[in-house]
Amino acid sequence: RRSGEASSAPGIRGPMRSKPVEQILLEAKELAADGAVELNLIGQDTTSFGTDNGGIDVLCECGDRDCTEQVTLPLADYEAVRADPVAFVVKPGHEKPEAEHLVEHHGHYNIVRKQGEAAEIANEHDPRDG
Repeated sequence: RRSGEASSAPGIRGPMRSKPVEQILLEAKELAADGAVELNLIGQDTTSFGTDNGGIDVLCECGDRDCTEQVTLPLADYEAVRADPVAFVVKPGHEKPEAEHLVEHHGHYNIVRKQGEAAEIANEHDPRDG
């Protein structure tokens, strides 16, 4: 390891564990305060991220490019939402009535479905299509 480099990678022995996003951000801030100018994040197995700590953290999918709010929900629930190319998870209050309608309210997150032009764009850019 060169001077100034740091690693947050877990040992490869034992079961993998998801590191909460808040902990990753805290460690990144500490590294920056210590002079680090570059940080590389490596996911060893992202297919099960969050399943060991009760949920996964996803960015709010409200469509606001400046939104950095996070939503925590069970992986299976998120996969069920995103199986529909026009359904998205958003923080309460981040709904855009002109482009979507509220489908379900789950306390700390809502499920919305895009409509009209927004639905067409979501369908065109669905990464699972193809």
